[in-house]
Amino acid sequence: MRASPLPWLLGIGLLVSCTRGDPWAPCREAPVGFSATPPRCETPACRACAAQLDETWRARREPARRAEFRVNFMRASADARDRFVEKTRPDGPFAYEHCTASTVRGASCAGLSATCVDVLARDLRSGDTPVAQRTQMNLAVDRACDAPRRALVGRLATCEPDLGPAGCATHDCRDCTAGHLAALSLLAPTADQADRAEAFAGLVRGTPELVARAIAEVLGAPDAPVDLDPVVVRRGLRAYCVDLLEHSTAPLPFSCHAQVAVLLTHPEYTREFAETWEAMRRAPYASFAAVFDRVLGAVALQPTPSAAVLQQLDRVSPAAAVEGYRRAVLLPGITPAAAAALRERLDRIGNVAPPSAAPPPPTAPSSGASGGGAAA
Repeated sequence: MRASPLPWLLGIGLLVSCTRGDPWAPCREAPVGFSATPPRCETPACRACAAQLDETWRARREPARRAEFRVNFMRASADARDRFVEKTRPDGPFAYEHCTASTVRGASCAGLSATCVDVLARDLRSGDTPVAQRTQMNLAVDRACDAPRRALVGRLATCEPDLGPAGCATHDCRDCTAGHLAALSLLAPTADQADRAEAFAGLVRGTPELVARAIAEVLGAPDAPVDLDPVVVRRGLRAYCVDLLEHSTAPLPFSCHAQVAVLLTHPEYTREFAETWEAMRRAPYASFAAVFDRVLGAVALQPTPSAAVLQQLDRVSPAAAVEGYRRAVLLPGITPAAAAALRERLDRIGNVAPPSAAPPPPTAPSSGASGGGAAA
């Protein structure tokens, strides 16, 4: 009986396979996730893997090679992928997938490369990035080490020196606003942590006024962007409105009125309450007149006005307060206790000359104006 040739053929196949080798083997010699050290493709194996990625990518018009690349890309080591992305700048989702790879087991942070900082800055600033991808990128940045996170925020918050005329209608101003909103979405969720608070405050302080006003209008609109977490909207709006109150000489954006009034009338928000009153005392009358009337309108409706709010009112410049008191005591719905408290203060400062530009009469706040997420 003739022996079957099958074992011999299998042996030849194995021999050929072993001789040819696996071209993707060098890609398996390092972790696919990021460590605390930024990717550096310095070993022969890494360079061979990057070359294999590049060769397969260039042949992607062939369906088999395109499938081969897709199967092997995210199995390759992080340092080889980074070298490939930096050199080739591939279209499609590959750069995003690479830069959002989670940290390797045991690493305390992800040492993102300058390449990934570029990729994330571009996609986070873009209005075309899907919400799911934006969320994943925010998570990747949260896991990043301090240095690349600072570099990314700095890139997002960099603006053209000339933002154009009043109003944020130019391309440069809109682009700058998008970048600051993206940076805000990275920093605001952790702004209550001691080691992250300064970065958040620094972003707000460093925002050009035109951009800050545009951001306040975006965050305070009824249809705030759906890709912004509610925590980002609440903390961002509060921070920008208080910063504008403290540093701007122009009236606050309308979207800030209810937000700032809530902070000024709720002593339970201890730190924000004190900081916002301090900002208002330093601000010019024109910038806070409408908010001040709103505060007095809220006080006028209280059966027993808050002692903490009355104490803060007593520290406001008499010249700034006198006209507000005069209008507030005439409100039709004022309570007896509030009327007595405000009249007593008006009698005390009644001969003070008011500012030249008097604001419109105060209106009692609506039920929706006393909410607004003042708490973090």
